[in-house]
Amino acid sequence: MTTTGKSFSAAFARLRKSPAFWLSAAGVLLLSLLSFFDFINGGASRPPEALVFGAAPMLHFICPVFICLFQEQTPWERPEYDAFLVGMAACVSGSVLLALLALLFLLGLGCVFVAPVEMGAGELLYGMLCCLLAVLPVAAVCVCINTCIRRRSAGAALALVLVLLSLLGGSLLDEQLSRKETTPPTLILGDDKSMEVVEGSPNPEYVGGTKRKILEFVYDLLPTGQLIRAGQMRFEGDGRWPLFSIAEAAVLSAAGAGLFCRKKRK
Repeated sequence: MTTTGKSFSAAFARLRKSPAFWLSAAGVLLLSLLSFFDFINGGASRPPEALVFGAAPMLHFICPVFICLFQEQTPWERPEYDAFLVGMAACVSGSVLLALLALLFLLGLGCVFVAPVEMGAGELLYGMLCCLLAVLPVAAVCVCINTCIRRRSAGAALALVLVLLSLLGGSLLDEQLSRKETTPPTLILGDDKSMEVVEGSPNPEYVGGTKRKILEFVYDLLPTGQLIRAGQMRFEGDGRWPLFSIAEAAVLSAAGAGLFCRKKRK
C-alpha cells in the first residue's frame, strides 16, 4: 500500500473510532426522532418519503458541529496537500455517513409507523443520493473555515452562520420563483346574491424571462436550495444537482488545500 493509501486508511480508522463521530451520530438520531414526531403530529396523511425529504434541510447542520469536533481531535500538522486532502476526505465522508444515517433512520420509521413508500425505488434512491451529494460542498466549506480559523469553536459558529444565511438565501429565491404568472380567479358576490368569477390578471411580481433562468440556476447551485426543493418534494432541477455538488466540493477542496499549505508554511 502506498503512503497516501496508508494515510487514507489511518484517517478512516480514526473516524471509525472517533468519539466525535459517534456523539454526532447520537445527535443525528435524536434530531431525526424529533422530526418524526413533528411529522406524525402534523395530522396530514403523507407518505414516508415526505418525512425523509422534509428533513433534508436539516442535513446541513450536521457538518459544522461534527467537523469542528473531529478536527479538534485529529489536527493536521504536515503542510502538504496530501495531508489536507486525507483529512478533508475523512471529514466529508463522516458528514455524508451521518446524513445517510438520518435519511435511512427516517425512512425506516416512516415505513414502519406511517405507510409504505409511494415513490418508485429508483426515484427514491436518486433523490436520497442528491441529498447526500448536497452535503459535500457544505462539509468542504466547514473544513476550509476550520483550517483558516485557529479557534475551532469560532470556526463552527461561522460555519453555522453561513449555513443559516445560505438557507435564508435559498428560501428567498424559493419565494420569488414560487410566484404565479397570473393572480388567482376572484369570486365576487353581488348585492342580489349573484356570483361572478373574475379571471386572474398578470401578476406584476412574477419573475420571468432571463432573470428567472438566472435565479433558477443560482437556486440549483446552492446546496441549501437543492435541499429546500427536495424537502418540498420538487425535483424538477435534480438532473444537474449532483454535477453542481461534486464540482463545488472539488473546487472548495482545492482552494482549502492551498490555504492550508500556505498557512502552515508561514
